[in-house]
Amino acid sequence: MPHSASARQCAPPASRCGSTRASQLRGGDAWDAMIRKQIKSCALLIPVISANAHARIEGYFRLEWKLAVDRSHLIAPDILQSRA
Repeated sequence: MPHSASARQCAPPASRCGSTRASQLRGGDAWDAMIRKQIKSCALLIPVISANAHARIEGYFRLEWKLAVDRSHLIAPDILQSRA
């Protein structure tokens, strides 16, 4: 089974978890603002990318991960541990 099919099979519907998938984004959408807003308000970020995306030297997903990591530094350590 291709990786993308595996990810679709195990992933809950976006409407249930407030996720954003690349397939939901359309040209002209304010996608950068939408992604940043969701990273700022999410309780959990589970990145799912393809091997091809991971192999790229540059990619927007790396910025998304950095934003999530930076946000984690603003959260009190005891909150992070209690949710682990």
